[in-house]
Amino acid sequence: MKTIFKLSLISLAICSVCACTDDRDNFMVNDSISYVSKATVAEVSVFSEKYDMSLVKSGKGKTSANVTFAFPDSSLTNYNKANGTSYELLPVSLYQTSDQSVSFSEKDVRKIVELTWKASDVIAKLKTGSYAIPCRLISSGTDVNKDRSLIIICPKLSGIKMKTTDATALNPKADASIIDTLTGEVEIDYPISGKDLKVGLAIDNSMVAAYNTANGTSYTTAPDGLITVIDKDITIKDGQASAQFRYVLNNAKFYNNGAFVDFTDYMVPIKIASTSISGVAVSDNVMYVPVKNESKTLMGPWKVLEGADLCFGHEAGAPSWALQYIVDRMVDGNPATEWISQWSTVITFPMSFVFDLGELHLFKNFKVKDHSTHQGQYRQLEMYMAEKYDGANTKWTLVASGLRGYDWVTGGNTYDFPVQKLVVGRYLKFVIVKAEFDETIDPGFVRGRGKLAEVYGEGF
Repeated sequence: MKTIFKLSLISLAICSVCACTDDRDNFMVNDSISYVSKATVAEVSVFSEKYDMSLVKSGKGKTSANVTFAFPDSSLTNYNKANGTSYELLPVSLYQTSDQSVSFSEKDVRKIVELTWKASDVIAKLKTGSYAIPCRLISSGTDVNKDRSLIIICPKLSGIKMKTTDATALNPKADASIIDTLTGEVEIDYPISGKDLKVGLAIDNSMVAAYNTANGTSYTTAPDGLITVIDKDITIKDGQASAQFRYVLNNAKFYNNGAFVDFTDYMVPIKIASTSISGVAVSDNVMYVPVKNESKTLMGPWKVLEGADLCFGHEAGAPSWALQYIVDRMVDGNPATEWISQWSTVITFPMSFVFDLGELHLFKNFKVKDHSTHQGQYRQLEMYMAEKYDGANTKWTLVASGLRGYDWVTGGNTYDFPVQKLVVGRYLKFVIVKAEFDETIDPGFVRGRGKLAEVYGEGF
């Protein structure tokens, strides 16, 4: 019985082994050869002087293959008809492959074949039209994937240019010690593989006149050193599409012995002056950098350093509603609010206020806005600037003064005080020289009372 039992077990095991079949390949496709790239057309810089044709064998990995290449005119003709292109066949004599054929073993997956040419031989052709190399795969032993069996290599003349031809306009700063660092960019349409492209940059002031003629402008040539190109030689690295360069604006060039020198708008042309690879086309080779003498509004809030008590809000016995009418509102950056002078006290003139502007400024014009009432009371004014504040020892420079006009306007009018001396400073002394009216004209003006909405200016 034991013998019969053992024979039964052996028979069962044999049957089990026979019943197990290897079906792992049932879900795999047969081997095929194709290009890795899904794109039919590959545009490449002629200066790269090669193109890597990457081949792949995919599938079960059960077959070997021998692959050759055909460069048929018919493939290019058919592609042109189907896609509305007009590529011409580059003569076979102008290029070659690193291998005439490539062998894949059963386990090989990927191979690379180099298609190479000499740029100096091909450039002459590219100057007359668009040329291409249609390369079709032919395989023995393994099928070719028809959807990825053709690649059309198109050598292109690379061209470089300034990414931006009109740079953002620059303006002077009130601090002569500031050197602003800015960036520009040179880009290439067909990146060059296998080598770096060196680009030389230079400022060419001879181009300012031509720019004015073409654009109806009247820029002038900037003084030497106002703008300097730091990176006069830059490199577009192997395979990269662009490279940045730095240039600086030296604000000290706007000043002479600390005083701002007024100017008509400057133009600084930065151009592509040279390239390390002969034949690289240069277009849009200039970036024009405008430097404009444009003012912006300079307005508070500013800090009150002196004269804070010369107001209704700080006056002894002032009602609670008057507490808001303080000197800060004269420089709070809001022309809709108002400062009111002392109301019950006989005001002593001149009234003097000192404000900390927070940073250096250069005013080209001051503006003073009246409020709704008491218009025209404070017309004789003076403005002083100082770079440093040292209380009573501060060295002030008178920059604007005069007797402004006066027209009654609902809500109050705004009046200009053009600057007579362009001086940089952080501290402003504002002086009301005298009152214009008294109670004989209007009882509301008694004791030199008055109001102002805002003191501000224009400049840098």
